Amino acid sequence: MKLGKLTIITLFLTLMSCGSGSELMGRNFTSIQSCVASMKNVSSGPLKIVTDKSDQVTGVLSNGKTFNCEKKSSGTKGNYVEGWYMKAKSK
Repeated sequence: MKLGKLTIITLFLTLMSCGSGSELMGRNFTSIQSCVASMKNVSSGPLKIVTDKSDQVTGVLSNGKTFNCEKKSSGTKGNYVEGWYMKAKSK
């Protein structure tokens, strides 16, 4: 099985922050720009961008957790951007 470079980077970032103290938060957006803006609001600090492509932006929030904004397409949903970030679990 051959994985693309972006897939490997995204997988690495996800595994890096998937400790037992994290949970995945996500939703769909209409554009990459609105997804990244939402991640900036969640971060309450500067984002560290790792991948900056026209169809995917990945990086690290100010709390050290990862995020991803990626263009997707499906027959039922059409074109959309899937965005997610890792959040510390509530106790």
